[in-house]
Amino acid sequence: QAIPVSTDQSHENGPGVTASSHPEWQAELLPVRPVGDFQKEQKAETTRTIVDAQMILENIAPVPSSTLLEWKTATDFISPDREAPVELLIEKSGKAISPLTRGSILHRCLEEHTKTGACDLERIIDEYPEMHALSPEARAAFALNADALLKKVLRTPAFAWIFEQRAASYSELPFLCRRGQTLISGIMDRVVIQGDTGYVIDYKAIAVQDEAEAAAWKDHYRPQIQVYCEAVKELFRIHKVEGLLLFLDSARLELTVSV
Repeated sequence: QAIPVSTDQSHENGPGVTASSHPEWQAELLPVRPVGDFQKEQKAETTRTIVDAQMILENIAPVPSSTLLEWKTATDFISPDREAPVELLIEKSGKAISPLTRGSILHRCLEEHTKTGACDLERIIDEYPEMHALSPEARAAFALNADALLKKVLRTPAFAWIFEQRAASYSELPFLCRRGQTLISGIMDRVVIQGDTGYVIDYKAIAVQDEAEAAAWKDHYRPQIQVYCEAVKELFRIHKVEGLLLFLDSARLELTVSV
């Protein structure tokens, strides 16, 4: 512990400071730096450094191009502007359910039917927490509507080849393929291989009123279906693949892509 005890007027650089410390308490004169030294240091600190910008720029190496792959899903290739609104009213129920949940339930039912020949609609509905928020009347109305829609689609003779259990047919088929520097992943609703030709069927829980509306939806989903078809062509090494949209609410099948 140092304790200042006095100032010394005889110090060569001006007044000094003496201090003593435990245990001897011997007084000692502390050194004092000339005032000019501090002025020199401050002046040095404020001196501007000259930077040669041209030389620095000439020595900067160009940034190498990235070799990393970009990862996308097939649905990233469609614009969200025509997708269903956030909520879809259930007819006569006075309640609302998201189109995502409604479409997912219908997809699950069709997947189960293609694998087992039947589907338990009530059990599948019970898998979705959103459905538990509905009143019993609203849930019953939804189940009635979904059951009627599924029966219409599954009993349409022209669609029998899509849903029959057979070899070389797949439901909810995942894939991963590469297009240039992009990795693309996705899940295809239904894929059927017949000889050297493949068929990709994508279910859409959408009602189509006329030809113009069907054409508009086909244009909208074509980039997504194109990716599916290219993936199937690569996966199965086949000559031709056709991509079709099955509009469930209208029981309408539309050829969309052929590669």
